[in-house]
Amino acid sequence: MIQLTARALDKCRTTLISHIDKHSREYKLLKSHWKLFHKYEKEIIDDKPVFLNEINEYIAQRNALDLIFDFSPKFKQVYQVYQGILEATREKMSQFFMMLFTVIIRHEVPWIPPFQL
Repeated sequence: MIQLTARALDKCRTTLISHIDKHSREYKLLKSHWKLFHKYEKEIIDDKPVFLNEINEYIAQRNALDLIFDFSPKFKQVYQVYQGILEATREKMSQFFMMLFTVIIRHEVPWIPPFQL
């Protein structure tokens, strides 16, 4: 399940990359810092800015994520589902995992195709 949502996240990221100007900050973040989007949300550093070579500025990891989320709300949805599944498996939250799975099966998340049972 985690692998499928990680693939959906990457597919959304690559689709977004193909529609953005190659010289924009968003393009450079999505293209070169793809590991940031797969990082567990509790491990993301909020307050310590790091220098990102591609965009030539100091920026906190949370601010880099927010920059992309402001640019694409659809990517934010995919990211939130991925983080929800990641958290449910890491924290062993079976109730949350089953609730999230039923939401996906009922096709309440528009970007995931409905499952055939």
